[in-house]
Amino acid sequence: MKEIWQKYRKSIWGILLITGIISVPLMTDYCFRGDNLATVLSKIEAMGRGIGHVLPVRFGMLELQEYGYYGASFQPGVVYVFPALLHLMGVGMGAALKWSFFLLNLLTAFIAWICFQKITQSQAIGIMGSLLYTGCPYRCSEMYQMGNLEEIAGWAVLPVVLLGLWMLYQECEEKKSGDASWTVLALGLCLLTVSSTVVLSVGMILVVLTLFLMGRKTLQRRVLAGLGKAWGTSLAVGAWFLIPMLARMRDAQVVGPMIVSDFRSYGTYLIQYLTVFPRAGMQVRTLQNGMAHAQAIGPGIAAVLLAVLYLGKRFVGEDNLGGKHLWREALPVGRMLGVSVILLFLSSHLFPWDMLQDRNMLFSCLLALLCTPAKLAVVADAGLILVACLVLKVLQGNEEEEGKRRWLLAVLLLSFGTIQFQLGNIMITQNFVRQEEIALLSQTAIPLVEEESFLWRCCEGISVVAVCACAVLWVIRRHKNAGRIRVSQK
Repeated sequence: MKEIWQKYRKSIWGILLITGIISVPLMTDYCFRGDNLATVLSKIEAMGRGIGHVLPVRFGMLELQEYGYYGASFQPGVVYVFPALLHLMGVGMGAALKWSFFLLNLLTAFIAWICFQKITQSQAIGIMGSLLYTGCPYRCSEMYQMGNLEEIAGWAVLPVVLLGLWMLYQECEEKKSGDASWTVLALGLCLLTVSSTVVLSVGMILVVLTLFLMGRKTLQRRVLAGLGKAWGTSLAVGAWFLIPMLARMRDAQVVGPMIVSDFRSYGTYLIQYLTVFPRAGMQVRTLQNGMAHAQAIGPGIAAVLLAVLYLGKRFVGEDNLGGKHLWREALPVGRMLGVSVILLFLSSHLFPWDMLQDRNMLFSCLLALLCTPAKLAVVADAGLILVACLVLKVLQGNEEEEGKRRWLLAVLLLSFGTIQFQLGNIMITQNFVRQEEIALLSQTAIPLVEEESFLWRCCEGISVVAVCACAVLWVIRRHKNAGRIRVSQK
């Protein structure tokens, strides 16, 4: 432990500092009145009722909510276990929710640091990536203004999917043998499954677009085998929820209430991604209402500027960044940027989403799972932040020590300044509720799925067997690795 502390102490302090900065709005005696606050509080209350009575606890659909939030006929509810247990132990409902957000901030900062550090092989860039990702304006807006507990949990584990994709192509590029890449990818998909169906849906779109833009590299045997193992494992582990969800979504009466009346009108303007100082807007129907009080969507101006810098150096002054063979990593920066640009376009109202609405059951299920086009900004922002980290890596490789520090300091100051501006605006302008109103908001009748079919129980058995098999394989793999290390030391 002492050696780990000596090696990573600066990064650990950085993670704690990032968590503290992003969690400042939680240090109050009230909760912000988000659009989904009543639903989240009511689900915490329902989870408290379900613990000990139903296993596993699944939420039914809220048919009266036109905007179709949560995008599934029912939810696993795993992320509500922690606040529900706190509430059962006597913690107030609002305090339990805020402690959950604080823990998710800490997990997001830690997971993002690990993933971006492994991708870039740099602790400093890992911390910068953690700051950019944890302080992403869209993430902060979803947490404090919308109150999306499940989607914030999805944000926390999304970098694991990016790391899994990176490792998959890197192992293929370097012709390495091993199971690390598909294991990480499967872990990310499994965590998304129990976190948020919305983030899982957009995450799968990110994976598919990445596979497509990687071209012939995707068709290599190792990549296809790794993808098959990752998807198969995630489907088996998540069978207890995914298969019943898809089975229920065959019914048009279940899918219909989950789709917004005008799906395309909830798309974004591309200019929202270029906002320098994100304000505390909450408007999500931008096609009808324009940019007035529009919600913050982008990844932060620091990430956007680094992506623009890459484009400028790539097409104007490429030699200044090291010549034609800049990006030797398995997932090239240009292709990751291409994936992000496509996702930006899909998240906007420029894409003709209305052509897919009310066409057939397949498109209806897709729109229901996405909730709104703006949700694609989650993975678009994650991709742009990854691009920013890779650009920082290249810049650091072509600068002296003093130049490296200047780039990191510039990103740090710009990110910190814009984050503080947004959080300050949220605390000044956002409406809030105190304990008495919180108790009233938590009275929405959230249905629990209690009567289950035999198929559901079979799916739960598949998941239990899959989890046990994964645990056994992990122990065997650790034992083999330890044996190799002992042999090499001898």
